[in-house]
Amino acid sequence: MKKRLFSLAMVVIMLFGLCSCGRTSGVPSGETGRDDGKAADNAAAETARLWIEDRIGNDALFSFRYGSLSFGEIVSRAEKKTGKSEDGNGNTVYTVEYLFDGVKATCTALLYGNSAAVDWVCGFENTGNADSQPITGIYAADTVVDITDAEVNYANGSNGRADDFSLMSKKLTGDAALELSSTGGRSSQGHMPYFDILGSDSGVIAAVGWTGQWTASVKREGDSVRIRAGMTKTDIALHAGESIRTPSFVLTFFEGDADAGHNAFRRLILNEYTPSDGDGKKLRYLPLTINNWGSSGTEKLLATVETAKRFGVEFDVLWVDAGWYGHRASADTYDDAWSQQVGDWFINENLYPNGFSPVSDVLHGDGKGLLLWFEPERVRKDTETYRKYGRFVLETPAMGDTCLWNFADSDAAEYMTALISTFIKNNGIDWYRQDFNCDPLLFWQLEDDRQGFHREGITEIKYITNLYRYLDTLIGQNPGLLIDNCASGGRRLDIEMMKRSVPLWRSDYYVSGNVTDSDSARSIGYNLSYWLPLSCGGSTTDGLGTSYDFRCAMGSGMTVDIPVSDFGWWSRRVDEYFRIRKLMSGDYYILSQGNVTNYTKKNACYEYIDPESREGCLILFRPEGSLAEKQTFYLKGLDPDAVYTLRVSDNGEEITASGKVLSDDGLTVSMNQPRMSLVIFFSKK
Repeated sequence: MKKRLFSLAMVVIMLFGLCSCGRTSGVPSGETGRDDGKAADNAAAETARLWIEDRIGNDALFSFRYGSLSFGEIVSRAEKKTGKSEDGNGNTVYTVEYLFDGVKATCTALLYGNSAAVDWVCGFENTGNADSQPITGIYAADTVVDITDAEVNYANGSNGRADDFSLMSKKLTGDAALELSSTGGRSSQGHMPYFDILGSDSGVIAAVGWTGQWTASVKREGDSVRIRAGMTKTDIALHAGESIRTPSFVLTFFEGDADAGHNAFRRLILNEYTPSDGDGKKLRYLPLTINNWGSSGTEKLLATVETAKRFGVEFDVLWVDAGWYGHRASADTYDDAWSQQVGDWFINENLYPNGFSPVSDVLHGDGKGLLLWFEPERVRKDTETYRKYGRFVLETPAMGDTCLWNFADSDAAEYMTALISTFIKNNGIDWYRQDFNCDPLLFWQLEDDRQGFHREGITEIKYITNLYRYLDTLIGQNPGLLIDNCASGGRRLDIEMMKRSVPLWRSDYYVSGNVTDSDSARSIGYNLSYWLPLSCGGSTTDGLGTSYDFRCAMGSGMTVDIPVSDFGWWSRRVDEYFRIRKLMSGDYYILSQGNVTNYTKKNACYEYIDPESREGCLILFRPEGSLAEKQTFYLKGLDPDAVYTLRVSDNGEEITASGKVLSDDGLTVSMNQPRMSLVIFFSKK
């Protein structure tokens, strides 16, 4: 055994040693060896291929009812066509079509060539000359996976609370189903639209691709598990010539434990469901942004940029939030003037007499970007937009003077697309920030009612379909544009939105009078990282006054106010952070943390590691309520035969140890003060 005593800054002593803790030897958890890992990936990929071909062949991937007919009765009467092709990117495309009574039901499934994952989406078209029978109970996924003794891991969505994204699990027993859903029509409000189903040595991770109201159920069925997922309610008679799409659904197959599955899923997200930058490369980390209120005005924004330059404050993007539009300035997020004017997407010329080009030109000259906030889906009645384009909004007395811009109306969607795309182009906007601060479900339901019988779900479908088209068009017309997806902080994080955007603000809990609740910020961010590799946290600078606070707020990107004192401390934190954020898109392991009831009382340790280079870091916390001064952590994902150098960022001291020792015997760390944090970088020698 080796022991090492390190003296840290602030007269803190850390015992940083390697000791035998009674853990049995063998292959470390999370590490199967490179060859074995590749074999496991290949086995999972073959499982995925056999599974999707069996599901399509046996009409067992999705389901719906048509009039009084069950799906089985439809299949027995329909003309069925199937197809299989390659897409030119190494992926296999499967298609299935059922034609009956003038209605064509289709499903297109993509089997990824470099991941053990299948993504499918269904659609319906009425090819006849009259309304179809009602299509009801549409499940975009109604299928089984062969997993015995199954446990489901799932998570809260973003609800503006300290327990946002908290992880939960349920063992499937008997006939009881686990029911998950979004609330209010925002896809990651309520539950997250992701869950895994874990067996003894393999499993799947599921993702619902729908930016509206969805429901999923998971239930044991013999030695298998049935998954049903789709929109919460559908009862739609299609008009002649009308067509619709459904939610998409993704299943990722994996061999091994939950860590192996989640890291395979994180890699899938990075490779297939992450936007590309201006050079066509997938994002691997997110920007460090300096936050500014929208009513700051040109001079103040330029002064912020100059201050950052003068004091050597590093940042990537200047963030301009709400309040830049309409006729009235607002003091901050708690001044309702910004909210009262949503819908009037014209520049307040008293604040920005020459638009945003004077700011974006300076930023672009320094190699930095400009982010600007919008909320195109919400309109207040006391706006010029409402008075002029009231025909394009949905209203309900229950929402007072808050209206919904009706993206279900193609003319309304096209108007907003042209308006915002032109604005972006004319003002040099690099990041388009789309917020959405109301629940749309009631608006959709009332509009369905106005359309008559058997139209339940049609407004939501058209709205979401046009929303995707809107975002895709903005990207297509403005090369290099990146989209920040907010929605009251992390409430639209489904996989369809992840294709098009990233979350630069993962929870509004931070702006609900909780800016100094660092441990909740930590829990929110590091739990979300279990599913999604890219997200941002942040706070005002006052809320990041210590290394502990700063590290709690970290993500693959951060948003902060410019520091007004101690620029030296700030520079040290940012230098450390820039190294960490590049590792945050690697494999991820939660080595220790509390749950929703005790996260302020239990030490936490999070590990990020590049699976190729085996370079990584540990981020450790001892919260205020923790009584544990010493704890042993068992590292994962290491090469057992390699030797690693570990370096404490806080004081620069180093030790070396083998991957086997770090995984089997563990790393014992002593933190003798509450609210203490450490960062330990490690690399393979």
